[in-house]
Amino acid sequence: MLQDLLNSGSSGHNCCVYLNVEGGQAMREAARVAMRSVLGTVHRSTRLSLGDTFVQHEQRAASESSGPGDALAEILSLWAAADPLPLNAAG
Repeated sequence: MLQDLLNSGSSGHNCCVYLNVEGGQAMREAARVAMRSVLGTVHRSTRLSLGDTFVQHEQRAASESSGPGDALAEILSLWAAADPLPLNAAG
């Protein structure tokens, strides 16, 4: 899987997680619920794949400060700014 290759440490220059956001797509008529599902997916993927808890600690603040339409972009921007490695989303 591409995620495993990028995270293998051979280059040491990437941070990659796989995100399946189909749950959020299924709830697109309820934006807040859908975004909560998407952010939960980002949180689980980063924690399980990378052992990274940044998203877990920041997802509520990102959602509240930006609203459901921009919460994903906000959490990814905050995470990218806080992490020294480039972020790659495969999916």
